[in-house]
Amino acid sequence: PSLLNRMEKLTVVPPTNRDSRFKAPEWSSLPNPRPGNSWYLEVHKDGSEAIARHNIGDQKLCVLGRNEQFAQVISLHESISRQHCAICYSSQNKSYYVVDLKSFHGTFVDGKKLEPWVAVPVNERSKITMGASSRVYTVIELKEGLELTGSEGTEKRKPQPNKKQRVDKVQCRHLLVKHSGSRNPTSWRQEGKITRTKEEALRLLKQYKSQIENGARFEDLATKYSDCSSAKRGGDLGPFGRGVMQPPFEEASFALEVGEMSGVVDTDSGVHIILRIK
Repeated sequence: PSLLNRMEKLTVVPPTNRDSRFKAPEWSSLPNPRPGNSWYLEVHKDGSEAIARHNIGDQKLCVLGRNEQFAQVISLHESISRQHCAICYSSQNKSYYVVDLKSFHGTFVDGKKLEPWVAVPVNERSKITMGASSRVYTVIELKEGLELTGSEGTEKRKPQPNKKQRVDKVQCRHLLVKHSGSRNPTSWRQEGKITRTKEEALRLLKQYKSQIENGARFEDLATKYSDCSSAKRGGDLGPFGRGVMQPPFEEASFALEVGEMSGVVDTDSGVHIILRIK
């Protein structure tokens, strides 16, 4: 067996509740790279060259997830939990470790699902993945100053022009909550007209959005709760171009990156959240 396989796994202390930040384990420390170098978390997608590179050599802890309140490296894929996994360095073992923070859809190293709250050693050949996201993360030592800056969820492999390239067709899922003021206040989910107020609809939608941010699948909630007939397809509206949807819905849909979820979108139909899938 390799040295990496023979290394001991380390345990960590979970937060007191899901609303608490994960803290660096007592055994974690700053790494000691070769002079002029630093340690990076490199991000790849679909076997591509690096689309992002984050300097983690100056911190004891790097948390990956979808919520900026908890994570330093952000991924907006619907299967990512708000604090999904963490990467820490052990000076005693001279190795980086990855730990799953009891994510809903799992953290994997070289295809093997990790047990929550158990830190597993990784090296520069290890491939770290989260949930159903196609992003692949590796820890690598490189010369200082090689960061690819920006949000991991929106970075591209090559520098982009200041003007965003025009997209003429997208495909999205959405979850619609209607209210008494909707232009057609009826739903397949109930008989008769919808009587809830707009304020009540907004509270419901924000609850669903919070569940998704905490690891629930967008399509599952859309299937169960959306007042649109697209619920039977997990909220999938299929591909659509410009000039088809109501203006606020179109503007929000075309502004999203693939895998990104919108905030609340208000239209004549009701209030929505939107997930771009293509």
